[in-house]
Amino acid sequence: MSTPDFIPLSSDPNPSEDHQSRPKKRKFQHPKKTPDEVKQIKMGRQKRRARLIIRNIPLKSTQTNLMEHFSKFGKVEELNILKKADGKLVGCAFVQYEKVNQAAKAILMCSGKEVLGRTVYVDWAIGKDQYNKQKRKTNVQVKEDPDAVEIKTENDVDDVSIKSEDDDDEEMDSDDDTKDIKMESDSEADDESKKTIKKRSNDVSEGCTVFIKNVPFEATDDDLMQCCKRFGAIWYGLITKDKVSGHSKGTGFVKFKNKESANMCLNAGTELRLFNQVLDPCLALSRQDVLSKTQESKRKEVADSRNLYLSKEGVIMAGTAAAEGVSVSDMAKRHHLERVKNQMLKNLNRFMAKERLTVHNIPDNFDSAKLRKVVETHTKLKPKECRVMRENKPSMGQPLGASKGFGFLSFKNHETALLCLRKLNNNPNVFGKNNRPIVGFSIEDKAVHNIKQKRLEMSRAKNPTCHVTTDKKGNKSKQKESKELKLGTKKPKEKKLPKNITNAPVESFAGLAAEQGPDVRARPKWKLNEEAQTHKTDVKAKKRDQKKLREKIMLNKEKRQVDRTKNKRKGNEVDNFSFMVDKYKRLIDSSNGSGPAKRVKKSKWYTE
Repeated sequence: MSTPDFIPLSSDPNPSEDHQSRPKKRKFQHPKKTPDEVKQIKMGRQKRRARLIIRNIPLKSTQTNLMEHFSKFGKVEELNILKKADGKLVGCAFVQYEKVNQAAKAILMCSGKEVLGRTVYVDWAIGKDQYNKQKRKTNVQVKEDPDAVEIKTENDVDDVSIKSEDDDDEEMDSDDDTKDIKMESDSEADDESKKTIKKRSNDVSEGCTVFIKNVPFEATDDDLMQCCKRFGAIWYGLITKDKVSGHSKGTGFVKFKNKESANMCLNAGTELRLFNQVLDPCLALSRQDVLSKTQESKRKEVADSRNLYLSKEGVIMAGTAAAEGVSVSDMAKRHHLERVKNQMLKNLNRFMAKERLTVHNIPDNFDSAKLRKVVETHTKLKPKECRVMRENKPSMGQPLGASKGFGFLSFKNHETALLCLRKLNNNPNVFGKNNRPIVGFSIEDKAVHNIKQKRLEMSRAKNPTCHVTTDKKGNKSKQKESKELKLGTKKPKEKKLPKNITNAPVESFAGLAAEQGPDVRARPKWKLNEEAQTHKTDVKAKKRDQKKLREKIMLNKEKRQVDRTKNKRKGNEVDNFSFMVDKYKRLIDSSNGSGPAKRVKKSKWYTE
């Protein structure tokens, strides 16, 4: 037989056999792990979740000191302090807790706080892969050893170079951790160790740095440097960028080598252009100067010429101590008046008076004299004006006109008016518990106020008893002609109110205390409706509780009454039985001759 001209490429000795019947070649597989090994790996992973790294630890710390401190937050299974080959501490340690919540508590209570006289920073220990992903976000300088990296953070903590921990589940021993992790601290006194010193430049104090505004958003650092090079040599040019988006903020810094160049740039004016856009240069300030300027600008509040902050004085909020005992009808009146007040203050010619008050919810039988008497008794302050507003037309039983339910009070100064408001507003002892006074500063019209002032000046000028003289400076002063002044005696001085009455504590029923400031926002209608609803539910709940309490008291009373009657009946039965026994004993003894027989008195069945 002749040999075939070709050799089959298949290694199958029977090429004529069907390929489907042959067994497929299996890929190489790792040996399967036993259930115990899988369980052990899972437990190891779970444990590593409760592993912490402590940076910047004191170089004099020991195993016992650290164990004593960190065991306060939970059971410490392992504590490993990293050391160099010569036995010196690196400045970091690993702590393994039993549970994750214990580790979280240690981070919360220890990170950024002093431990053994030094501020430490505690964080979760992460694996090598995760660490390599995070290192792109920080400023990383790779050393000769590929596993050891030097991280420079922006915080004021010591710069530390860390070799990340390998996240292999099989490496659980502390010896492996010392091999996988390398950490160097700046605070070491060794000259051999490399230190990364953070230099602080004196750019602002030198006066060579210029802050430039109105920089085009598409400009780069090189564009800014090329634009400012004509004034002199430059150290650097930087455009400020947003931390989150990375886009330009439209400002930048340029540092010149000479102060003369910086002055030329500042005096350039409209000649300083970039991409046909005029730049606005100004001298750079230090961080402290910027902070002080921002604080000063916050302190300088916009003058509130309309005194709108007084509209918040005495407001009763639902759910507060002042709202306790306020009826639903009174709260509804308050919300209605607040809506009217907001509508009136939309007119820019209206303002809040500082010395005049409005009093609402006045009873119908009150007149001006009665209101004045009530105010003086409850506040011990004498108002300059006290008026109850009435209808122009007389009605049945009201010849002067029916009361409108509100009035006005005016005082000499703002402090007395504020004190009167806080003593009268929402006070249940003035008009009654269910009819409390609603007091607030009145809203005045500027035009009407000016007319009143002119009328007052004209009346003073025409009044012969009102003597007004002018000083050399032109200030007007009234001459008080009285017997005391003529005799040379002086009147007793009136008690002056404290100047800080605006910051005085407010009584529980008085309401809110207004804070002076430009940002005064009126509460919208939906908010007032919502507050009215919450107050209504609170009042209903309180009434329900009071009803339950009354029912409970009544039940206890009835129970005590029933117990008394039962005890009384029991006592009467016992007494009657004993009395009858004694009576029959005496009768038996008398019939036997042991004693004299006594006639028993019989009661009459008729009345004489």
